[in-house]
Amino acid sequence: MPSNAATVSIDNLKVKKVIIADKAPNPFKNGFWDITLKYVFVYRLSFREVDGTNIGCIGATSIFTKKVTLFGSIDTDIKLSTDLFCDNSENNCCDNDINSGPFILVESKAVALTAELSAQNNCCNCSCNCGCGCDDVSAANEPNEVNVSIGLFTIIKLYRIANLTVESRGFCIPAECE
Repeated sequence: MPSNAATVSIDNLKVKKVIIADKAPNPFKNGFWDITLKYVFVYRLSFREVDGTNIGCIGATSIFTKKVTLFGSIDTDIKLSTDLFCDNSENNCCDNDINSGPFILVESKAVALTAELSAQNNCCNCSCNCGCGCDDVSAANEPNEVNVSIGLFTIIKLYRIANLTVESRGFCIPAECE
């Protein structure tokens, strides 16, 4: 971070990826699942001097962990195999324990709310004059970290693949209204 920075702003904020860290049946509610998600945000911090002159930009990353409990129905003993989300280099593809719970689908959108400079006092809290830099009061108040606030809108869905039979009578054109 530049030492002469007076303000900071967030640019180009994006959700880089959402990691499904854990999925487990809830031990207290039958049919409910405990889901742990990690959101990875990437953005650029733009630093400016007091007069508004742009000093420079740096890339930054933040990670946010969210835990939710959602209804995903009870388990069945049906074995499900699919090649829908597979890497073709593997032969067994998605033939692992896919039937152990519902699938998870996460949609997310991030919005930059605020970014502010703050000073963290790194003094050693001693009165021994040991040369740790605590004598310099101006250095202790110099901004040395950035606090960002990110708004997150997310939809988390649990779903299961099910066979559905729908009767069809073919293509038809409705009669014209009078």
